[in-house]
Amino acid sequence: MEKLKEEILERARKAEDCETDYKKAYASNNVEDLLTIIKNNFHFWCFIEIIDVPLIKKYETLFNASKIYANVNVSEGYLIASGNATVKASGNAIVIALDNSTVDAFGDTIVTAFDNSSVIARDNASVKVYDKARVQALAEATVRAYDNSFVRARYNSTVRARYNSTVIAYDNVTVEAYDNSSVTAFDNSSVQALAEATVRACDNVTVEAWDNSTVRAYDNSTVRARDNSSVEVHNCSIVQASGSSSVEAYNYTNVRAWDNSRVKASGHSTVIASNYAKVTASWDATVRAYDKSTVIARDNVTVEAWNDVTVETYDDVYVTSKDTIPKVVLKDSAIYKILETNKVYSTSETIKFEKWKN
Repeated sequence: MEKLKEEILERARKAEDCETDYKKAYASNNVEDLLTIIKNNFHFWCFIEIIDVPLIKKYETLFNASKIYANVNVSEGYLIASGNATVKASGNAIVIALDNSTVDAFGDTIVTAFDNSSVIARDNASVKVYDKARVQALAEATVRAYDNSFVRARYNSTVRARYNSTVIAYDNVTVEAYDNSSVTAFDNSSVQALAEATVRACDNVTVEAWDNSTVRAYDNSTVRARDNSSVEVHNCSIVQASGSSSVEAYNYTNVRAWDNSRVKASGHSTVIASNYAKVTASWDATVRAYDKSTVIARDNVTVEAWNDVTVETYDDVYVTSKDTIPKVVLKDSAIYKILETNKVYSTSETIKFEKWKN
């Protein structure tokens, strides 16, 4: 015990550990007290290398008696995995993964991963990953990813990603992404993207995007975009855009745009625009514009305009407004109807209006 205590105190001095923890270790009178202090500081002391695999192996009998292990399979206690070790952790084990180690975590295991370590997390396991560590999360696992980490998540897992982390999410996964993180989400997953995060969403995914985030959404996905976010949506997706967001919508997509947002819509998409939103619509899109919004419409687009909206039309566009809009430009075969006066306008010389016979 005295040799272990002496070595830990020497390592703590070299690591410049906080004075309080050093004094506690110095004042310990028996091995149980010393090992309790080690367990209370396990994460931090492993990180600053007061505790490492060689030390645990050197005093293995003492450490194992207090359920502190190194590079072995565990179902309880504290484990440090380093080097190229491959271990399995289950139960309520607490694991620190370093170097190129690989951890397969089950049950209510808690794993903190650094360096290039790899973690497979299942069954309510909780993982924090740093420094290019890689995680595969399954069955309601919880992951927090930092520092260029890579996470592949499935089956109701929860992921929080920061600092250029990459997440691939499937099957009802919940992801919060920050700080240039990249997320690819499928199968009813939910994503919150902030601080320039990048998201690619497919298959009924729900995305909330803030702070210059970039989103590509497909297949009935739902996106709420704010704060200069950029969104590209396809295939019946739904978008709510505000705060100068930019949206490109294709193929039966529904878009609601506010606050200087910019929308390009085509392929039977539907856009509702208000508060200075700008919409460019083509290919059978439908636009409802309010409150000084600007609409440029082409190719069989239908526009309903209110409240000082500006409309520029081309190619068989149909525009309606409650009363006269002062800023309407009609070109090609575009038609403009004012509902209040029931008058219809067109600049085309080839369009002929005839009474419809029922």
